[in-house]
Amino acid sequence: MRQDPLEVQEQVKRLEGRLARQSRALAFTWLALAGVLVAGFTVPPKTVEATKFVLRGEDGKVRATLAPTAQGSALTLSDARGRPSAVLQAIAIGPVLSFTSDTGKECARLQVAKGQPALSLYDESNAKRRVGLTVLPDRCGLQVTGAQEQERVVLQDTKTGPVLRFQGKSVLPSK
Repeated sequence: MRQDPLEVQEQVKRLEGRLARQSRALAFTWLALAGVLVAGFTVPPKTVEATKFVLRGEDGKVRATLAPTAQGSALTLSDARGRPSAVLQAIAIGPVLSFTSDTGKECARLQVAKGQPALSLYDESNAKRRVGLTVLPDRCGLQVTGAQEQERVVLQDTKTGPVLRFQGKSVLPSK
């Protein structure tokens, strides 16, 4: 039995078309499977670990660092010039948040030492503490000091009553 050559050519064309469609479908299936496998293996980690993290701006300057220190750990935030302007530390006696001026000197500090909060403000010209606010178990107070850190004004609330001193002399003695 002999087939007409035109019929044979049509059958061959149909088979070639079917084979081409099946090849494309198989290639697409393989690509999809490969994509699923790659995506499954490249899931971002839930924990990132390092000994130090450095965040840089587009200009390459350091904008923030997070690193361990001898006393605990510190997060340092820097200004646009790359100079540290705020530091948050976790140390053995408690947390400390400090701010520096444009000249790099500490100008303010908030800390909780052994559960007792304190705020200190510093003179920029010589980095001496000029104003302090403390809260202790038996008293709380405000201290204002001179350029040489000598006591100028002290206002305290103690267990025995209020205390007000100017340059070391009591104005409002405790009861």
